[in-house]
Order: sequence, then structure tokens, then C-alpha cells
Amino acid sequence: MSSQQMKSSSSKHKVESLNSAIQQLQIWFPKLRCLLLSCDGELLIEHYANGCNEQSLHDLRSATKSFIGALYGIMLDRQEILPPSTAIFACFKDILPRSRANDTLWHGLTPYHLLTMTSGFHWTTGPKLGERYIHAFHRSPSWARFALRLPIQADKLGQFQYRSIDSHLLSMLMTRCTGRTADEYAARYLFDPLQIYRFEWLRSPDGDTAGHIGLMLTGRDMLKFGEVMTHQGSWPMTTNPLSSPVLSESHAAMTRRQTMADTQILPYSWASESMADHTDGCPGFGTYGYQRWNDHLLSQSCSYALGHGGQIICSIPALRMTIAMASDPKVRRWRHPRQYFEQILIPASLQARNTQGESLLMKETSVMERLTT
Repeated sequence: MSSQQMKSSSSKHKVESLNSAIQQLQIWFPKLRCLLLSCDGELLIEHYANGCNEQSLHDLRSATKSFIGALYGIMLDRQEILPPSTAIFACFKDILPRSRANDTLWHGLTPYHLLTMTSGFHWTTGPKLGERYIHAFHRSPSWARFALRLPIQADKLGQFQYRSIDSHLLSMLMTRCTGRTADEYAARYLFDPLQIYRFEWLRSPDGDTAGHIGLMLTGRDMLKFGEVMTHQGSWPMTTNPLSSPVLSESHAAMTRRQTMADTQILPYSWASESMADHTDGCPGFGTYGYQRWNDHLLSQSCSYALGHGGQIICSIPALRMTIAMASDPKVRRWRHPRQYFEQILIPASLQARNTQGESLLMKETSVMERLTT
């Protein structure tokens, strides 16, 4: 067998492996809406299911929290919000209940507590992150009053507990510090640089952007955000399809990474701090950074945004790999994709690039058709 034949056979095997990973999605995740994966800035997989396509908006649920964490970093860099270690009491004292005005625990509460979910507010969370009071919170005519009436428990202050209230208080803090709601700020300083123009974001009855849920994005735009975290806060200026609403006719030109000048969306230091371990987190999910989870996949550190039902935006910096996945959020039970990622998706994706880092997909019609239809 000639070296050319051996290379062709190897390429075919690698692409077949990737196709197999795609075909198994329906078995693993029958409620899947989309799965996208990029490696070295190249889009390797773009798969849609259950009637969705590249224009469909997906409800990120609690994966929204990671966008709030990123926005805080942008505001901090622009000196428009309190530093993490500064008390937030002065920003809320005009709407705090009288019973909290002289609460010494409230006087010591900082953005860091909210970013890391260590505020100590009275809350109950189950082992699978179910929150006992979340529905009462959502039914409340004022989310602000509901949150601010909660007592801070001294023995819980500084300890991690998954608590959506913390994320929403961050959003409220953003409104009070910048004069803009989080979605307005995101549109200008996060989404516009990433060429994200179609999104929806829920607001509270008080008019603040929901800090813990409510963001809706397309699969490609989910992947863009993940790419920023994978690349330590920068957005690679490429000709890949992530920056275009319509795939170009030349798939080879489209997928080849041609970096001109990266755009720094988040400060490098903030991206690194966000993906660092700040608390022990929760068994089965990982440690916790700034409004995002940290774990390992195939012994490689990863950091991810996670939402109920299987919404995930995962960054694996060492592999320069990003995964975005959305599923039906209106389910009681759902499967964490960790096992599928480790056993099937990541190994197949690593096979699907050659030693020069160029995607084999640009040469294979079977997978190309998935990306262009």
C-alpha cells in the first residue's frame, strides 16, 4: 500500500469515527436540540436535531450565570462596578428591609461572595442542584424584595452553596453601578464584538435582567462565548463560520483558521480567575469558579457553563477545544454529558484533525454535508 493510500485510509477512519459520534447523539440525548464543537478555531461539528437549525434560539437556563460572570469582568476592567472585595451594602441600602439595615453580615457582603455563591443567604439546594425556593422566587411580584429579605446565615457565609439568588443579585448590582441592565450592557460590550445580534434575555418584575436564567442564543453564538473562554478571554479573528450567520460556499476557506488580530473580549486575568477553583463546588459537577463549574475531561482541565436539561458551554483550553450543547429544558430528569464527552465525542474529535491541525472535514463530503445543509 502506498503512503497516499495509507493516508487516505487513515483519513476515512477518522471521519467515520466522528460520524459515529454524531449518530450516537440521538441514543444518548433524545431531547437534543444542537451540538457544536470547535478545535483550534475550526468548526468540526454542527449538528441539529428535533426540528432545530442554525437560526433556532436555545434557552440556556442556568448556563446564563456564566454570562453574568463574564459581564462583571468587563465592567470591572472598565471601572464601572465595585471590585470583588468591596462591600455592596451602599448599593442596596435604599431598598434593603429595615431589619437588614444594621445587619453586620450584610455590611460585609461583597461581589466575591456572589460570584462564588458563598453569600450565606438562607437557601436549600439538593444534590442535583434542585432549589427548593426557586419557584416561589419566580412567582414573587418583586424578585428584589424576595432576595433582600432572606437572612444571611453566619455559619454558611463563605461556604459554597448553589444559589440562584446570588447570580440575580449580581445582575441587580450591575444595574445600580452602571445605570444599564445586564442585557443592555451585554449587547454593546460582549455580544456586539462577537457578532451576536439575535438573542433574548428575560427580565425580572423589577426590570433587572435575570441573572440566573433567561438568556436565549443560537448554537453558534453559544459556541462563540465558549471560544472566548477557551482562548483566555480573546476572540480569534478567523474566517470560520462562527462569525457568519450563513456558511460560505468554500468550506475549505471557511474552516481554515486564519488569525489576523485577536480581539480581547475579557481581560486575560479575569478569564483565568473565572476558570480557577474558588470553592469545592458540588460532587458530580466539579469545583466552582466565578459563576461557572470547573472539572476534568480525559484528565484535562475544563470549565463550563451548565443549565438544567443539558445546556452546556464547555471550554478545554489545553486541547483548544470548545463544545456547545443545547437540549429541551422542560424536563424533570436529564443526563450530564460527561460520559459521552469522554468516551465518544472528544476522542473522535481529536482523531478528526491531522498533525498540522487542519480539519479533515473539509475533504470529506459526508461530514461536509452536515455543515452545509
